[in-house]
Amino acid sequence: VAKNVSIPVTVKTRLGWDNNSKIITTIAEQIQDNGAQALTIHGRTRAQLYEGKADWDIIGKVKSAIKIPVIGNGDVFTAEDAFELRRQTNCDGIMIARGSMGNPWIFKQIERALNGEEPLVITNADRIDMCMKHYDLSLKFNGDVKAVREMRKHIGWYIKSLPMSNEIKNEINKLNSKEEVFKILEEYKIHLNNL
Repeated sequence: VAKNVSIPVTVKTRLGWDNNSKIITTIAEQIQDNGAQALTIHGRTRAQLYEGKADWDIIGKVKSAIKIPVIGNGDVFTAEDAFELRRQTNCDGIMIARGSMGNPWIFKQIERALNGEEPLVITNADRIDMCMKHYDLSLKFNGDVKAVREMRKHIGWYIKSLPMSNEIKNEINKLNSKEEVFKILEEYKIHLNNL
């Protein structure tokens, strides 16, 4: 591909198929030798899916073995995780995936930590307000039917670990309109503020 396009080619991959085939270092060298400009490594095998802990040590070994930029990925849920991944691997960049689900502030939190600024504090009300903003944007982009269905999982991520989150999520999963969902979320926000 790199020989046939005029734009930079990058690759994202995992460590290998399973624990018996963690061949990422060999693959990384081949990726580099065939013209890729950067490599993102998710620190799990395909068989692991998202279970277990990401292996940042192997990401560090690959970083030491090749010259192109290496972007680390896997188990970055906080600014502290991002710093630790960088420290352990010396990677050139960090990719955040599931860590941003229900937590779009993670990028600003990392930026503030990098700049030595005070941590960004997110309140329960901030979570609910952002969830509703996300819902409105999804409606605008996806239309009613798709947005209502898709936002059920996003609401679950925004309220995960908050008091009564399972009950609220289960109730919202039965609803089919923005008005019904927002009424529940507004009541939930008031309840959380009174705790």
